[in-house]
Amino acid sequence: MSAFKTEFIKSLTKAEFQLSAPKARDNNRYFTLDIAYNTLFDLHDALRPHIKLEIKVSKSQLPIQEMPVGSFLAKLANQPPEVKCIACMDPVETAADKLSALAWRIPNRAIPNQSNDPTLVRHIHDLAVLEKLATEDGRFIQLVAKSMQIDNDTVVKNKSIYGLSNTEKLDNMLTILEYSSEYRWEYDQFVKSVSYAPAGAEPDFDKALDALKRLVHITRAKY
Repeated sequence: MSAFKTEFIKSLTKAEFQLSAPKARDNNRYFTLDIAYNTLFDLHDALRPHIKLEIKVSKSQLPIQEMPVGSFLAKLANQPPEVKCIACMDPVETAADKLSALAWRIPNRAIPNQSNDPTLVRHIHDLAVLEKLATEDGRFIQLVAKSMQIDNDTVVKNKSIYGLSNTEKLDNMLTILEYSSEYRWEYDQFVKSVSYAPAGAEPDFDKALDALKRLVHITRAKY
């Protein structure tokens, strides 16, 4: 994995991207780095001053889906997607991974000297959008259980939640979100400033939190 990371970074450097030093964990099965880019306009506070690239090497729980990817320009010009086919994770698995990530990353932010990522609220927004897909798929509960087990074994270092049951972790996460005004403000900054959905179409914080509560509730069928 170290060799893969090295070759990956060499390829980006050869393509003349300006990169930050990588940050890695889990024996290089996960690493991140920042890609600098030039801006022509004043940067909004909700946007990163760089592109954050995350690489995670793992086996997906569900079969991959082949999907097209098109730009906004192609859509506006009524042109076909620039990328006709690319391997993508099943959105139900994505929802399970995001719910698991919130369960440990939200409490982590309360630890001194931990990295503070205000864009973490994107998972709350995405889960609200993915709620219907997740709740209608009978595999979701098992996917959440598996994702939380993997995270507990590889990335959860917070002593206050390590060893808690999945239900306790999820309840703890909801309590923090309900009683912290910080997340409401960050959510408004992220969604209102970054979302490309039509005005009024994106879920506000209260609606997104309600969707999150419903997703947590259905996991109790397992726990």
